[in-house]
Amino acid sequence: MAKGKLHGGWAEAYELLPRYAEMIKQTNPGSHALITWGASSGDVNPKFRACFFSFAAQVRGFLRGCRPIIGIDGAHLSGFYKGILLTAVGIDGNNEIFVLAYGIVDTESCDSWTYFMRCLRQMFEQEGCNRDDWTFISDRMKGVELAVRETFPRATRRVCCQHLYMNCKNNGFSGSIHLKIHNYAMRLRHWLSLRLES
Repeated sequence: MAKGKLHGGWAEAYELLPRYAEMIKQTNPGSHALITWGASSGDVNPKFRACFFSFAAQVRGFLRGCRPIIGIDGAHLSGFYKGILLTAVGIDGNNEIFVLAYGIVDTESCDSWTYFMRCLRQMFEQEGCNRDDWTFISDRMKGVELAVRETFPRATRRVCCQHLYMNCKNNGFSGSIHLKIHNYAMRLRHWLSLRLES
């Protein structure tokens, strides 16, 4: 209770989101911050549906220094209010992860991924980047393939080998063949990285 009085409660924190988005845009010109609200049937007050954030330095850094490969992923939030954290990352010149954008949605669905991918596309267009030949790498999550196809029709979509490996392992597919496939994929990745460096 004392903590709530000092720092505010969860509901109050969500009420501050529009102000936070405006502060991001004011203090970081060119940044993208969008909050989406919606009312359920019978509700008078709108409820949080989704948000999308990307700072100007992230977008410009990605467009100027990263390969045209975007990794997208979602993670379930386990706090007081549930939701899904969606992320888009690139790979920089040092083969390090470069955060491009992130957002929170209420559920993992085709609509949520389409919202996130549309925000990503609008962000690129506002930066004057109209390329459409991105490669998206992800797990086999609900709605990702359709969302990518709808918002980036010429993009290539690939499944992350590490996610595929873990999904197989967690579902009882293990043994020498499983390990060989993973090792072949890692060797191919290493070989391709050597080709990209030369």
